[in-house]
Amino acid sequence: MSRLDFIEREARANMEFHLKNLDALKKEAQDTLKILFLILSAGSGYTVKLFAEGDFSWGFVFGFVTVYLICVAIYLTLRCLAAGDVMPPSNEPKNLSSRDYTLDQLREEDLKRLQRGIDFNQARNETLGQRLNNSRILICCSPIALVFAWFLNHAINLYFGLQTF
Repeated sequence: MSRLDFIEREARANMEFHLKNLDALKKEAQDTLKILFLILSAGSGYTVKLFAEGDFSWGFVFGFVTVYLICVAIYLTLRCLAAGDVMPPSNEPKNLSSRDYTLDQLREEDLKRLQRGIDFNQARNETLGQRLNNSRILICCSPIALVFAWFLNHAINLYFGLQTF
């Protein structure tokens, strides 16, 4: 095995790792969104039930949290699950068919392209992972949104002289 063969093999393995990592991050984002949809379904149903029973204070609070979680779901969908650019692991034949270069020169140029692709995919995965982590932190902050909504509702009720909880 030549030095160039070894470098190509390792570069392709590295590229495949980053592509598998991208798939894993997308699956994690999908799983997080599925759980969020379950929470949203329950929260929406409970909010409607509260309003139907005339409990507008708690209906406002749970409605506020539901809207907050809908915003998190939109963020997760647009920033983690939306289609984006991915650098492919191999080259197109039209780029490799030049007769102006020797085979080794073509291989070296292809390695440069492969390195750019690895760098691009690695940066994309880091960004995607950070966005996924941010969305999970926002989900964990939903109790803070609930407390905020409770205080907001309480303040509105006091301002207008309405009965509070």
